[in-house]
Amino acid sequence: MPRDQLRGFERVAVPLLERLNGSHAARRLVYSTTGRFNAWWIEGLVGSLWHVRGMENLLALRPESGVVLVSNHRSFFDFYYLGTVLSRHTGLIAEVTFPVRSPFFYTTPAGMLVNLAISGGTMWPPVFRDERKRQLNPLGLQQVAWSLGKGTVMGIHPEGTRGKGPDPYEFLPLKPGFGQLLPLLDPKVTIVPALCIGASSSVLAEIRRARQPEGKRGPPVRLHFGPSMTVADALQLGMRDGQFDALRATERVFDHVRALAQDDRAEFAGAT
Repeated sequence: MPRDQLRGFERVAVPLLERLNGSHAARRLVYSTTGRFNAWWIEGLVGSLWHVRGMENLLALRPESGVVLVSNHRSFFDFYYLGTVLSRHTGLIAEVTFPVRSPFFYTTPAGMLVNLAISGGTMWPPVFRDERKRQLNPLGLQQVAWSLGKGTVMGIHPEGTRGKGPDPYEFLPLKPGFGQLLPLLDPKVTIVPALCIGASSSVLAEIRRARQPEGKRGPPVRLHFGPSMTVADALQLGMRDGQFDALRATERVFDHVRALAQDDRAEFAGAT
């Protein structure tokens, strides 16, 4: 990314994390150490809360290229939980990448340290929300496309930010970034719709209730994985009057997340 466009602490964080994520060997080393260790302790601490559906969809995958998890965004831990299921119970992951908003993670030393400590620096690339987004975000999309080879799993939230309303099944308006990424990807990249419902954004609250006896933990954290499609399928879904529409593609793929939400609502009516 052009250094003259970076500001403040971004001038330290962006080049450092760009260098780390620009090497497949480094990314695989990070996942084989930090990634696997994190998946082990996350499942150990809060896995008793999880109710997983759709494992058969994951276990049936034989991806020829990378895998993209497309999920709702309800808590800070959606992809930590969903990714841990993949890490602990499938052989799909050799390296990971999770685009994240630039503020905090790339603008403060604390944010960079959190990124390195918790994800090994794989919360990459930064997504800019200010006037620089038209120049810098397309570069981030190109870097994601480069990284999504066989064995790479990427997580993306088309909503862009967390839904904080009282209804967990009410989703925020979608951003077109996922659809803008699709034409850059190998058409054989696999897309897996996913849903995380019932998780809070408090580490201590999640751990406390996971330590409770069975039956006293409250509503389970529901992790759903839907049937997959390919990028080629998603590109077709995004066609309108002979032209590709990035937002339409995002909406049509996210319809599969909405379908998982309806299944969850039917099974867990009244749970939060």
